[in-house]
Amino acid sequence: MDWVTLAILSAATMGAVSITEKVIVATHVREVRTFYLVLAFLLLPIIAALLLSQPNLIEISRGSALLAVTGGFVHGSGLMLVWRVLRTGEVSRVIPVTTTFPIFVAILAALFFDENIGIVKWLAIVIMVAGAILLSAQQAPGGRVFISRSFALLILASMSFAVSQTLSNQVLEDTHRVVALSFSLVGVSIALFTVSARRPFLREGLAIVRKPIALSWFLANAIGAVTGNFLMFSAFQAGSVSLASTLVSTRPLFIFIYAVILSRFVPKIIKEPLSSGILCTKLLAIAMIVGGGSQIITR
Repeated sequence: MDWVTLAILSAATMGAVSITEKVIVATHVREVRTFYLVLAFLLLPIIAALLLSQPNLIEISRGSALLAVTGGFVHGSGLMLVWRVLRTGEVSRVIPVTTTFPIFVAILAALFFDENIGIVKWLAIVIMVAGAILLSAQQAPGGRVFISRSFALLILASMSFAVSQTLSNQVLEDTHRVVALSFSLVGVSIALFTVSARRPFLREGLAIVRKPIALSWFLANAIGAVTGNFLMFSAFQAGSVSLASTLVSTRPLFIFIYAVILSRFVPKIIKEPLSSGILCTKLLAIAMIVGGGSQIITR
């Protein structure tokens, strides 16, 4: 399978994962940290299976293993911020804001790898920031427009994803994608356990496991997340990292499509406003974020 197909499949899969995350944190858990705990436990057998499938596991250096785990921990920390906001926010608004991470990847590259940020990249950064603000702007009953408090949390999550991707790219230079993904998931699990390993969340988690419908959502989320990341890592190793990243960053477009379809035909799962004004604003903002990100990544 070529890297273009892998990257697009990754974006589509991770878009579906975002939908499952919204459903879980909004309807299937009383406390969002229960989601962290159940997901962390579900990741353990997946990590074990991935590691056992790799005969060349011992070839990874300690440095690369540490970078992968650290990247996973940072990524997991960002995910927890996103999920907390996602509990009450619209998925088609929340996730696209976090995909502004190419801004911070470019800044990190300039600071630590002496890469130059030219005028085109700066223009792309401005466009992405404007798109994120447009997407996060809300109107109060009196007509006043304001930026939600969750905006800062989503930008912090975006920064976390930038650090994680920078570290992952370093690991993939000399490590097989499955091994890199495995150690990254170890880091994610550590982050999740750190804040959720508490008795009340364990009790609620055990109750969820006994509910087939709720458990099926959790399983779909865990399997989808691992599949989406595997496809992304595969795309990075099969082709140009920058070009593959551009296609992977189209995830918000898939989320927008899924959210519109579900809100129209299956509102019990996802229900978001479908007025033409709101849809046009969302689509414009997402296009600004994705388009700006593509310019940053490919230059």
